[in-house]
Amino acid sequence: MKVVDLRPTAKSSSMVDYVDASVAKEKIVASIKEICYSGIFKHPTGNLAASIKGYVVGNSIYIISDVPYAKAVEEGVKPHVMWYLLNKTIPIRTFMYGQTKVVYRRATLKSYLRGGWRHPGTEGKHMFAEGIQRGIAESEEQIGDFDTQVKDVG
Repeated sequence: MKVVDLRPTAKSSSMVDYVDASVAKEKIVASIKEICYSGIFKHPTGNLAASIKGYVVGNSIYIISDVPYAKAVEEGVKPHVMWYLLNKTIPIRTFMYGQTKVVYRRATLKSYLRGGWRHPGTEGKHMFAEGIQRGIAESEEQIGDFDTQVKDVG
């Protein structure tokens, strides 16, 4: 979850108007969804983009997603051994010649000892960070003269 704090500068000592903050929130959420649908994912399902929501509380805009993998997609994953799959049967989708095929593999201790079940890691897509920057830039007229500070929460 990301929090965008709108802090008044010396020129504007008042709080941001709720309606203006709501407009900014809508533009931020739309920018993040636009990035999600722009082709940055190999096989998009649309679940992540559909789960992105925003809320205005005081001078803060909360941007959240309720899918459990949102943070991993945003920040990336380091290479690691997938011990959490031990003794489970895993469906693996393969894409060949325009068709999807499912193959099932069992994650056994023997396969781990042979060097299997290692996640290669992924780079972060940073669609939340980029979408927040775009949305703030688009809504500067509504927000006015405020400093924006983005924090990562949870």
